Amino acid sequence: FMKFDLTSETFRAYVPLIVKNLRPTARTAHCSPLRRAPAAIPELTIFTASRTLQGKEIRKEITGEVAGLYHDLDAGFAPMNFMFPWFPFLQNKRRDAAQRKKAQIYMDIITDPRQKSW
Repeated sequence: FMKFDLTSETFRAYVPLIVKNLRPTARTAHCSPLRRAPAAIPELTIFTASRTLQGKEIRKEITGEVAGLYHDLDAGFAPMNFMFPWFPFLQNKRRDAAQRKKAQIYMDIITDPRQKSW
């Protein structure tokens, strides 16, 4: 996978897909793009990764909510979380809820009969 899909040639092919994901975000920004950038970058990363690495079928089902779920998952990677993964820290609760929600989103996509053509 890594050898064939992460080459300079495939990255060049991703550029149009990245631009296509950037345009709607830039159009809907209500303030300066530079001000909105910190909030928009996680969304753009998720949108771009889902489109380039998982396909258009997955990308069309991914919303901005998923970027927030990844944020909650990332917050669960603190040293304290590794020592006490079961402890009811707020970030652990958010991490676990985000994992369940993300898993459900992908399961819904996988089991959707309309997606069986791919």
